[in-house]
Amino acid sequence: MIMKKLIIFLIVISFMFGMCGCSMFSRKGQDKIDRMLSYINSKYADDRFEYVSVTGGHLGSNTTKIIVKSEKFPEKEIRVICSETDGGEVFSDTYLNVKFEEQTYTYIRDALTRLYGDNIYLKFIPDDTASMEGGSSSTTFEEYIADASTYIYFSAAVSGKADNEEEELSNIKDAFKTAVVSGHIYYIDSKESIRDSANALIDAKAYTKCLYIVKENIREYAVAKWTDGEK
Repeated sequence: MIMKKLIIFLIVISFMFGMCGCSMFSRKGQDKIDRMLSYINSKYADDRFEYVSVTGGHLGSNTTKIIVKSEKFPEKEIRVICSETDGGEVFSDTYLNVKFEEQTYTYIRDALTRLYGDNIYLKFIPDDTASMEGGSSSTTFEEYIADASTYIYFSAAVSGKADNEEEELSNIKDAFKTAVVSGHIYYIDSKESIRDSANALIDAKAYTKCLYIVKENIREYAVAKWTDGEK
């Protein structure tokens, strides 16, 4: 009987310690979320943010990511990232990518339309890892797209053959001279609507040429690579 009571006592003690540990972990997790919310609310004081959920990890890891909701962009997912380093916590976010999403899409589309006309297909998805370094509420769109730490990637299908690659690249560089962008441009020799068939054509590599560009800063391209398509 004594042994049975001792076993029950030890089980109760273990359970209490476990509950205590979970409670402490929960408080630490909530404290971190509060710090992340305080960071983004202070950084973009002209908007307000609410916590939605944890994403891409857990609250005990060295990098914590949460999704927040913005009053100005309530339908969009904005991520706040907290990375633990030897020097403490480093915060970042994706707010400016969401704020300037439509303007970025329009900028790329206008540049391509000037070069190739309306028969184009454009796919642009904002980066969900981090916005430009040092961005704030006062950051303008022009500053955002010209900053080397802003990651802008697009995929486009255009009507044409790109026979003169050197001239074509020169025109593209001129079209994107005020932005740091990267992307694939697929040249499709077709009179049909590219918008309706671009995904299938690209997946099947049914293009005459493809240009892959990576712009390092406003003046330089780290990569400008041409590839022939498969007939």
